[in-house]
Amino acid sequence: LYCVETLARVDVLCFDKTGTITTGNMKVQEMDANVAEKLSSYLAYFEDENATSRALKTYLTCEKKWEVQEVGAFSSKNKYSFVQVKDGGTYFFGAYEFLGFTQPMDAYYEHLKQQGFRILSLAHSKDQITTPANMELLGHVVLSDEIKDNTKETFDYFESQGVEVKIISGDNHLAVYGVARKAGFKEEARAIDMTKVSEQDFERVVLEHEIFGRVTPEQKQKMVSILQNAGKTVAMSGDGVNDVLALKKADISFAMKGATSAAKSVSNIVFLTDDFAVFYDILMEGRRVINNIQKVASLFLTKTFFSIVFAILSVIFGLEFAFIPIQFTIISAITIGIPSFFLTFESNKEKVSTHFMRYILTNSAICGGILVASVLLTNFFITVPGQVKFICFLLALINGLCLVAKVSLPFNRYKILLLGFLSLAALVGVLANTFIIRGAFVPLEATQMLYVAILAVVIGSFHYLTRRKS
Repeated sequence: LYCVETLARVDVLCFDKTGTITTGNMKVQEMDANVAEKLSSYLAYFEDENATSRALKTYLTCEKKWEVQEVGAFSSKNKYSFVQVKDGGTYFFGAYEFLGFTQPMDAYYEHLKQQGFRILSLAHSKDQITTPANMELLGHVVLSDEIKDNTKETFDYFESQGVEVKIISGDNHLAVYGVARKAGFKEEARAIDMTKVSEQDFERVVLEHEIFGRVTPEQKQKMVSILQNAGKTVAMSGDGVNDVLALKKADISFAMKGATSAAKSVSNIVFLTDDFAVFYDILMEGRRVINNIQKVASLFLTKTFFSIVFAILSVIFGLEFAFIPIQFTIISAITIGIPSFFLTFESNKEKVSTHFMRYILTNSAICGGILVASVLLTNFFITVPGQVKFICFLLALINGLCLVAKVSLPFNRYKILLLGFLSLAALVGVLANTFIIRGAFVPLEATQMLYVAILAVVIGSFHYLTRRKS
């Protein structure tokens, strides 16, 4: 229930790039022969099973050829791994800008990066070290990733619904921007390298930008906190260990089918598919459930409100209860039971109101108050007991149907058919009531019919004036 309610209120969706926007099925596009020879031995010392490692090991035939002293696994913070070879220095493999190079990467590779390709570099130092220094660049590896289907349509829909989308990745911000453009993300989106953002500017950057590159796990968590502090309901989707902190911090978190066990274990919802369009489906399901609960709750609470208030007034003024049991059963079935059943299953894509309880209590108080006032007026103006209960029964049906119509706004064919059916059921209920209490039934006179008609117009007008304008 928590997940459903939170889903309906999400107004910021944070996506990791790999495995969420892309399939995670990476492929090697380019690799120098010298780099391939070194990597075939280098990768043999790692047991990583991430998307990059799988792509490289599929492309190469890995075999241990070196006598190794120390191996350093890739980390999201350092953006590289290393292998120390006995009497052979140290090899580093990872992001070019994290390997100690101050010169810009070759323009050709910079262009590929802007097109959304992932560029990894292999470098060597003659020293036995664990941090890059005095590096010699051996070459680059170019990898590509497939964009998932329906990404553009999903992004467009989120934007139309006022749901802000942010893409957060540990990859180079230009590569992330390139992938986002291919996926159909809005062209005016701004990308930024989070390694160059100062602590003072961090909050402003998070709120103003949409695409973030070179983000550490700790920064991802901090970004979610900043969005929450800004009054946003944040959903986070990730697939790797580096997303775990942010997934735990978010109001609600998702893991795709192909995510790591760590990501799945901390996520609120684990998808059984890798289809990107499922985000649309699950957001709409949350909205449908909460919006429809909000509507039908008003119907149920109206009866409760009337019963409590009228019971108190009956004790104070010595009034007889307004309905006999069979009448209350008919009223409940036609104005509560049947409409609530059908409205619950109706598709509802409206953004959830921020005043959930206020809407329910206001509708219930108005409708219940109208019914109490109608019953009191009827007891005051009508003196024949049989007519009092029958008129109260009619007014309760009219009032209940008006509330059903009000919570059904805006109308569509489905709701019009439902209201038509309920009106017909109300007519049958009136006839059934007349037959059931025929021994105590007293026909209404013209003035009493006019009284019912006038009150019906007043009740309908009051409901119309108090309808939700949005």
